[in-house]
Amino acid sequence: MYTVGMNVDTRAYFTAATMIIAVPTGIKIFSWLGTMYGGSIRLKTPMLWAIGFIFLFTLGGVTGVLLANGGLDIALHDTYYVVAQMGLPISDGRVLQAHYMLETFFGVSTYISQYSLGFARSKNLVNSCYRQENQSAGNQISIEKVGSSETIRALSERDKDWLAGVIDGDGNFDIQSLNGRRVLKSIRIITSNRDLGVLHRVKYLLKAGTIKSKTRNSSMYIVSKEIYMIEIVKILNGRIRLKTPNFIEACKFFNMEFKEASVIIPEYSYYFNGLIDSNGSITLDKTRNVILINLELKSKERSKDLDFSRVMPNVGVYKQELKKRNQTRDKVFYSVRFIFGSSKDMMDIYEYFKKQRLYSQFKYFKVMQIREFVDLRGYKKFDKESIEHRKYSHFLNKFSTYMNEKSSDR
Repeated sequence: MYTVGMNVDTRAYFTAATMIIAVPTGIKIFSWLGTMYGGSIRLKTPMLWAIGFIFLFTLGGVTGVLLANGGLDIALHDTYYVVAQMGLPISDGRVLQAHYMLETFFGVSTYISQYSLGFARSKNLVNSCYRQENQSAGNQISIEKVGSSETIRALSERDKDWLAGVIDGDGNFDIQSLNGRRVLKSIRIITSNRDLGVLHRVKYLLKAGTIKSKTRNSSMYIVSKEIYMIEIVKILNGRIRLKTPNFIEACKFFNMEFKEASVIIPEYSYYFNGLIDSNGSITLDKTRNVILINLELKSKERSKDLDFSRVMPNVGVYKQELKKRNQTRDKVFYSVRFIFGSSKDMMDIYEYFKKQRLYSQFKYFKVMQIREFVDLRGYKKFDKESIEHRKYSHFLNKFSTYMNEKSSDR
């Protein structure tokens, strides 16, 4: 642009305007890096592509600042420097995105260096018939679909455990009587809208089912196709601990032998994460000045027998049996509550969930506040007018109002 013969004032304007663009671009890069710093990073394929893109984008931006200078731009015009600079943030970045996106969409590896990617080739991949077979340990899935990319995934062991925890927490096997036979009509999971990320995670893992709005404050994930329910029951067999009566009937319906799961929850079990994601809560006990993990289950023989003593190393577990009366319906409800943590255990809880993150945004946000709370909890003893106590009060307000029901109703 500078080579067309524009006057000095116009050239100065475009030089300044081009350099100013670097400010929001820099903010973008630091926002990405800040998101990575505050999260729990797993260096798997998607994350590696994202880091590669940020590096190339940054390199392209830094080299692009030189071209904002009117004098240097004229000298570098019609050279490979310009071609390379444009390729860094745009071409290579798009290659990284396209490679991974196509691999995700079509379930195949796209070797860009060997093939020219055209819509015709992509269309053939999508419409072709394929058979997905996975015979890894504990998982034998063979599903054949024609003209569709929808299929049950081959899940890892931790994803299977997490899914079992979610269903044991808020799930249900809808067993109904039909012509004198007990039939599995659907598999459902109902959660608060604050935990909607859990339902999206389930749908992403299974690549089946739909998510519907159930009430003003809750949503439901439902699978009713038999081909999918068969595979889900196979995945869950040997992992369900609480919803066993209906699950046993589901196994009978599909002529499967029911496998009983151990009541001892092993160390770092994702089954525990699934239970917390669906049915747990992160609470701040103002009296004891401590953040705790609570898991309250209906009082049944199986729920009373659950042993969580090993799941989080160095974190204490306390069990309470509760009796609640609903005065409106004049009914009494019995439950068992597991309480994890104490003032000494908070950082261990924080480190545990930093490594094994929760997929409920509401609960993950709260458990990640533990680190800040440990630094601020001592300010409770300060004078109420002091800066320290105001910081403490501000934290309590932020913790208690984040995604509360009133906010979600708006």
